[in-house]
Amino acid sequence: MTNPYRSPVATVQDVYVPVTDATYEPRIFSTDGRLGRLRYFVYSFIVQFVMAFLVGILAAVAIPLLAGRDGASALALPLMVAIYVPILIAMLVMAKRRLNDMNQSGWLSLLMLVPLVNLIMALLLLFWPGSAGSNNYGPRPVKNSMTLIFFGVVLPLLLVGLLAAFAVPVYQEYVARAQAAQVQFPQQP
Repeated sequence: MTNPYRSPVATVQDVYVPVTDATYEPRIFSTDGRLGRLRYFVYSFIVQFVMAFLVGILAAVAIPLLAGRDGASALALPLMVAIYVPILIAMLVMAKRRLNDMNQSGWLSLLMLVPLVNLIMALLLLFWPGSAGSNNYGPRPVKNSMTLIFFGVVLPLLLVGLLAAFAVPVYQEYVARAQAAQVQFPQQP
């Protein structure tokens, strides 16, 4: 006969995990959790690249189609808003997640909308370290993968390379035109 008042018999395992060792894998389109400095940089770069790509396509396709029409500016503004607003929301969400990594309120991400203050906020988000362990907004993100580190190094170099590839020829053309103008119209003493 079994006694209904006896203590339960079960194997209990130690399920305690120290809070500082807990991690999670951040997702690029998630709206909650924390985002480290390198992930913030790479994800922001990806979002800005997508925005530039979409605006470039819009400019290449829409401007020639709308040129010479009276309603061109009336149609261009809604198209630009349709592209820019989702990108702005994505950037604010990433800033919120980065602030959460620093154990700060996500409401501070709205400072990114204030001119000049947004420059200071951008530098803080890029360079200020996050909390070492878990904080009020969850566990720390997992360590950066080699792919993420690769993109964190390659993207700035790519940006500088593209800038040099476009800026140097334009500057050389400017110098050549300035020298030609100087020869054509010499200065009078």
